[in-house]
Amino acid sequence: MNKVILAAAGLMLSAGSATAAPATPDVAITARDGGDWTVTYRFDAPVTALVFQRSPNNSRSTDWKTPPGFEIAATNLGETVRRTDGASFQSLSLDVPPIYRELPKDYAPFSPFGDGGTLFYTGRFFACADSCDGVESWRFRLAAPPGAAILVNGERLAGTAEWAEDGSGRNVYVGPAEPLETDDFFAVVDEALPAFIRQRLLAQQTRLGELQAQEQRLVQDHDRLESTLLTTQATLAQSQIAHEHVLLQFTDLQQSHQALEQRHGQGEQRLAETRTYLAVNERERSLLAERLSQTESQLSQLATEKQLLVQDNAVLSSQLAESRAMKPKTC
Repeated sequence: MNKVILAAAGLMLSAGSATAAPATPDVAITARDGGDWTVTYRFDAPVTALVFQRSPNNSRSTDWKTPPGFEIAATNLGETVRRTDGASFQSLSLDVPPIYRELPKDYAPFSPFGDGGTLFYTGRFFACADSCDGVESWRFRLAAPPGAAILVNGERLAGTAEWAEDGSGRNVYVGPAEPLETDDFFAVVDEALPAFIRQRLLAQQTRLGELQAQEQRLVQDHDRLESTLLTTQATLAQSQIAHEHVLLQFTDLQQSHQALEQRHGQGEQRLAETRTYLAVNERERSLLAERLSQTESQLSQLATEKQLLVQDNAVLSSQLAESRAMKPKTC
């Protein structure tokens, strides 16, 4: 879990991470006791200008010292470092006094502590080649004075520290102070302050750290709930689509069922008509059978009558023959 780092004035040093983009320089800062700090910019390829991402005023041109042959000029892109002869360069070192300066609508670049420590704002050192578009990232390296600690990204480091920067920057502490550490935050209070003020500030910082940690948890919970809501909405949308699809299928089934019922009714009607037709045919068959029986009976009677006629004809023929035999012959 990332910790929140709080300074005496209540500034928050939030943790973050990013990968440096090729168009931005590596930033190396050397902190010193009682003297100017040095910031060195190194690019992967030669550039003609180093443009600071944030220029609330032109104070760098008066506070920061350039090497011979360089200048800090105010341009429409903001404060810009370039060679006076217009030539390109690949690395550049600037001397920066760690002094407090109030900047319009921006964080103070340095906040010196009475015990010799210093809180500085990394966004003051953000710079790009030619121009910045707001989505850059940087690799930072910080070297502290002997015996001083570095508080960054929720960690207390000795000697040197390296981290990635993007977004709006953060506050980093360099100095001898021992932080008040909890599970959620580091709190740093100037050891040169009177004890009662330190105690009040520590109490306030503790409460502020707890509130800040609570806020982070609430933000995380909100993000989880929002993610769950989006997932639920997506699932609901898919369910609605599936429901509409089922309704369409149900409508098709109803239409198919109605068509089948209509066909069934037509089939029953045809079956009734067929049964009626069969009944009529059966009646006609019975009548034909009865007529056939009557015809066969008539044929049988005719055959009997024919036989009687044949017999009568035979008798008549016999009688005619006898009659002819008995008639006397004439000369």
